[in-house]
Amino acid sequence: MLHRKLLGSISIDNYIRRIQISKAQRPKFYEWDGTTIKSGNKKLLQKYINPLFKNAIIHNNGNVLPLHLKPEYVLIGFKGNKTYCNIHHVTNKEIDINLSLTEKQLAKPTKIILCIYGTNEKVIANETQAGKPKNFIINGNYIYNHTASPFTTGKVFNVLKKMYYKKFKSINKSKLKKFKLLLNDSYPLIIELEIQDTIKNKFDNTKNNIGRRWDVGNRADPYMKTFLDFISCGYEDDDNSVLLEPLIEDDDRLHLSSGNNVIFTPINIFETPKLIFKFYKDNRKVWKTILKEKQNEN
Repeated sequence: MLHRKLLGSISIDNYIRRIQISKAQRPKFYEWDGTTIKSGNKKLLQKYINPLFKNAIIHNNGNVLPLHLKPEYVLIGFKGNKTYCNIHHVTNKEIDINLSLTEKQLAKPTKIILCIYGTNEKVIANETQAGKPKNFIINGNYIYNHTASPFTTGKVFNVLKKMYYKKFKSINKSKLKKFKLLLNDSYPLIIELEIQDTIKNKFDNTKNNIGRRWDVGNRADPYMKTFLDFISCGYEDDDNSVLLEPLIEDDDRLHLSSGNNVIFTPINIFETPKLIFKFYKDNRKVWKTILKEKQNEN
């Protein structure tokens, strides 16, 4: 385009798409909250419910009561790891089964958990994930609608900034310095992100060639946001030691006149997926007057 001039680009091959949140996921359990039995937002599976009560559950707005369970399951109240009471399957009332708890143990909140009758073994709600590593596929939709926890979001941003740092460390220092001087003499800048990747998400296990729908903006947002933070703030180690100085002076509207500019380029499965950050000088005439006034103020 005539209104912008390409200054250079930085390419990151095999960019990070998934990070490990934890080495082993903790088991989750089905709990009775006084209204229904569930695990977080996950409803109780049918295999634990007596099929005779299917219609009763429907008429109870989908809520599962203790009396709806199969005979081989029971609700047990726990104080920490200590059994404390069970829930009567008809009246829903607590029945003490452990009177030897200390005052400190009794002060703990009671969690009423689905267990196997006779053994009091807790039924694991996430049995296919428990004990296995927990991974997070990077996607702006999960981050910005708060589906991902603040811990996960923070970890994603830290991992991405470390990825950028490794890339910048691989660039010749003299070449990087010249590029920095060029950028600082070319404000305002336009930064565009080109994502080169396959049409089908590599983590998509569907059988068709195109796979599930995914949004270019959602894919790009975490990468663009962290990259702009990285080049405008630099990179520090955990002890606040500066490892890399900022590449640009600021990321405000006088230094970056663009927002989340992104373009997607499809590749085949044998090509290398990459992020390409392209730096342009914004040559629109309107900026000549504004920059001249800014220089006069200084």
